[in-house]
Amino acid sequence: MRIRRIVFWVVLALAGGALVVWAFVLARENKDADALDALLAEQAAAGHGTTVADFLAQHAAGDPTQLAAFRAWGQREEPAGIEARDSREQERAYLEHGGAMPENVAAYHRGWAPHARALEALLDDGLASVSSPVWWHRHVDEHGMPTLAQSLGHIETAPVWRLLDVVHWYVLHALYLDAAVGLRGLDRMPSLLRPFGSTLDHALSTAMAAIRDRCYLLLAWRGRLPADARARWVAEPPPRPEDLASAIDGTRLTLGIPLARALAEGSTAAADTIFLGGPSGFLERLDWQAYLFFDAAAEAREVVARQATIADVLRGRRTPEALRTALPVEPEGGQIIRAEVASMRFMLHRQLMQRATHRLVRLAVTLMAGGGAPSAEALAGGPGDHALVYEDLGAGGHRLGVRAVAAPPALFPPWNPPLPVNGGRRGKPLLPGAFATHEGSVEWGPPPVR
Repeated sequence: MRIRRIVFWVVLALAGGALVVWAFVLARENKDADALDALLAEQAAAGHGTTVADFLAQHAAGDPTQLAAFRAWGQREEPAGIEARDSREQERAYLEHGGAMPENVAAYHRGWAPHARALEALLDDGLASVSSPVWWHRHVDEHGMPTLAQSLGHIETAPVWRLLDVVHWYVLHALYLDAAVGLRGLDRMPSLLRPFGSTLDHALSTAMAAIRDRCYLLLAWRGRLPADARARWVAEPPPRPEDLASAIDGTRLTLGIPLARALAEGSTAAADTIFLGGPSGFLERLDWQAYLFFDAAAEAREVVARQATIADVLRGRRTPEALRTALPVEPEGGQIIRAEVASMRFMLHRQLMQRATHRLVRLAVTLMAGGGAPSAEALAGGPGDHALVYEDLGAGGHRLGVRAVAAPPALFPPWNPPLPVNGGRRGKPLLPGAFATHEGSVEWGPPPVR
């Protein structure tokens, strides 16, 4: 009898302890959920979207038939045994061989020709965008609202990544075969990732634009850039901060807020997915789970707030000084805060460099066409832009680079690290036939005679 009473009280104590833990967990989840609701109410009052439905309402749906055809195009079998898909390798081959296409490069061009021609047919048929919003619309129409795990997969990525292979194919066509035809194909590619609905859209479009710019630069250096193509390309406006704001907004609506909601409701599986399962050791894993339970929900909510602030700065609704708080140099917090701050700082840095490089390569092409020394106004750029520096190396050698000063406060606070200039080769003369690009600079000598 006594043993039964002992067992009874032990079971009762355990049940009571479990009830206390459950009540604590429930109270914490309610607190996190209430705090997130309050934040989203503030953002809605400030004119920000707060749901996936808002995201879908901001963007048009694509044509289902065209998207199905593009999806099928992305599933075409990749050519086997193809090398030289990297644009730097293609560039080196062009510098070394001029108009004679090396066999490995020619194999790449032959292998991907059917894919490029099939994509051209889709574009001619009216395919205008394959950015993330159209895939979100398709997913909702076909399967309903996606889960958070599906959001992490960006809904549809495999066909979109294959666009880079076609971009490289057009570069080869422009450099070695027909500059006008290759450039027309390149000109159509970056816009396929618009409107930006995610930072992935922005990153891929930026990569395409950079590959395209390098192709224009090489053709101009070799004197093979058609005059009409050069005029169109030089006149293009620089990247807009609003475009990056749209990408960040899309990521906030489709990933940031759903993740914050999941963590506020006690689901940690999504955070494990994002951070590759967290630490693997027992003690490290225990510490990771404690972080997810005690801190992750608040940090995910803070990330949502910071994303809205950054988008406002990019759109000119808030001053850049707001970034000092949103993106500190040494952020305090755990893995979610540190990862997001590092990512956002990198994207803003790249946005500034994009604008500077956009001006730099177009000014270089103008000089290659016999435009003379650049004016002080051309080197200075507009408000908030990095200044450029020019060197006449004599004997037909030139160098343009981004001036080594801290980023101007019009888009990014002055505590951003200084940028490199001219790859550390300042004042070094160039041999005939020399051509090189570095982070934030381009230098060239007289083109080879081939």
